[in-house]
Amino acid sequence: MRYPTSTRPQVHFDWRPTPMVKRLLFIHFGIWLAFSIMVNFAGSEAAAVMHGRHLALTPTTAVYELHFWQVFTYMWLHDLQAAMHIIGNMLALFFLGPSLERRWGGRDFLRFYIASGVVAGVVSVILGLVAPATFGGSVVGASGATMAILAAFAFSMPNARILLFFVLPLKAKWLLWGVVAIDTLTFFVGRGDHAWHTHMGGILGAWLLITGNWRPQLLVDRGRLWWLRHVKQRRLKKVGLRVIPGGKEGKAPERRYLN
Repeated sequence: MRYPTSTRPQVHFDWRPTPMVKRLLFIHFGIWLAFSIMVNFAGSEAAAVMHGRHLALTPTTAVYELHFWQVFTYMWLHDLQAAMHIIGNMLALFFLGPSLERRWGGRDFLRFYIASGVVAGVVSVILGLVAPATFGGSVVGASGATMAILAAFAFSMPNARILLFFVLPLKAKWLLWGVVAIDTLTFFVGRGDHAWHTHMGGILGAWLLITGNWRPQLLVDRGRLWWLRHVKQRRLKKVGLRVIPGGKEGKAPERRYLN
C-alpha cells in the first residue's frame, strides 16, 4: 500500500460519498440497526451477550479467553443506547473519507480503514492489560478508525482547509492537534467515559501506515542508520580517526589520524 501526501494549501471537497465510503456507512448502520432491534425491541438476551461479550473488545477477554477477533469486530459495533455514538463516527467518515478514497482508491482506503482500526484495538488491549483500572473496560465503535482518517487527512494534506462547524476555516494539521487536545482533556479532566486510548491508537495506526514505519525492514534500516550516526561516530572520535569527505576521479576519501 502507498498513501501519497501533498502540501497543497487547499483541497476541493466533493460532499458526495464515494463507493467504499457508502458501503462502510451501510454496513455500520445496518449492524447497529440489527442489534438495536434484537436487543432493545425484541429483548434478545443472546444478541445482547453476542454484542457485549463476544464481539465488543474487552482486553482481558481478548487475551485470557483467546477472543482475538475482538480487535477487529469491536469497530463495527456501537452503543445501542446512544444513537449519537454511531452518528458522530459516521459523520467523520462521510466528510473526510471520500477525499482519501479519491486519492488512494477504494481498495487501499478499505485496507487503511480496517488496519488502523485493528491497530487501535491492539493498543486498547495492551493499555487495558497494563492499566486495567483506567483502560480495562469494554470498547465498541469505529472511533479509532475514524480518528485515523482525520490523522491520515492531516498527514497527507496538512495544509488543506476544513470549515470547522461549516464556518471557521482551519488547516487540517491544526484541527488534528485540536481534536487530540480536547479529547485528552475530556478524558483525564472530565468524565473520562470515552475510549481515549483507542483514539490515540487510531492515530498511531494512521502514522504507521502513512509513513511506512510498520515495515520491519524500514525499522531495521533506521536502527542501523542511528547506530552509524551516533555509536560508530563516537567510537571513531575516541580513537582519533576522522573520515574527510572528498576525493576526485574515483579516488578514495582521505583518512587522517589526529594527535
